[in-house]
Amino acid sequence: MDRPLAETSVDSLNLRPGRAGDRAGMLRITEGVWDGTDYVPYQWQHWLDDPSGYLCVATWNDRVVGLQHVGVQADGTAWLEGIRVDEIVRGRGIGAALLQHGLGWARDAGCTVARLSTSSENASSVRIARKAGMREVASFDVLAGPPSPVSAPDLPVRLAHPGDLAALKHLLLHEWNTAESKAFYTEGWTAYRLTAERIDLLVAVHAIVVVASDGIDAVGIATASVGRPVLRLGFLNGTLEGKKSVVAWIQRQASSASIAHIRATLPRDPTTEAVLQPLGFAPGSGFAMVLLETQL
Repeated sequence: MDRPLAETSVDSLNLRPGRAGDRAGMLRITEGVWDGTDYVPYQWQHWLDDPSGYLCVATWNDRVVGLQHVGVQADGTAWLEGIRVDEIVRGRGIGAALLQHGLGWARDAGCTVARLSTSSENASSVRIARKAGMREVASFDVLAGPPSPVSAPDLPVRLAHPGDLAALKHLLLHEWNTAESKAFYTEGWTAYRLTAERIDLLVAVHAIVVVASDGIDAVGIATASVGRPVLRLGFLNGTLEGKKSVVAWIQRQASSASIAHIRATLPRDPTTEAVLQPLGFAPGSGFAMVLLETQL
């Protein structure tokens, strides 16, 4: 490490919008993240082109030493993601400066709430977020499971359709919305608050699965990302047998679609664990996804 870089401080940082020419710096910073599997390089161009969000980079003497994206969700929530700091200048307040800058941008953009997620093992990120006034609102277990052509639901399972909307909104927004964690669903490491408009969208894109006979006994929300052979299970609630049938149905559909993996990011719940483990799901690691938020 050369001495000038070793002397980098927050006071000498320049925080500015990201540019196409910053790609090389981004790749340098992210190349060692998660053993080279960081998602940021795959999102970089999308973040650059995002008309409603803000891709910020931190530079020192024109060297990219940090980055962050702030997206604006459909309900106006600011979602802060992809905070990365060059490993040779970590611990000097650059991550905190990026976070504060992003929160300021979100406030100026008219957002009233900001959220982010991080690993429960990432003590530094949790500390920085709490110091910025963010509070933990939910914690999600992260599990991985296999597609299965032999999993067969015991109860009638189908995709939700527009005729289910009234019942779904009653369940998801009222009857089952008994804890803060129940107010969200996840798409990987991104969390969205369940709203009437979000439920409309999820039904329209065939992302909600229901067990339904006389009424709706269980609901699952599963989404996929373009270009990645992973199905993301981000919500599961209902009766025990209903939840088992939803997951078994999802496993069969994933198998027929040649999906390689199913990842479940769900609030910790003993009954949910009792459903998932017999169907082959296991913790992907020892950490949880922590969701934090602040009012702006």
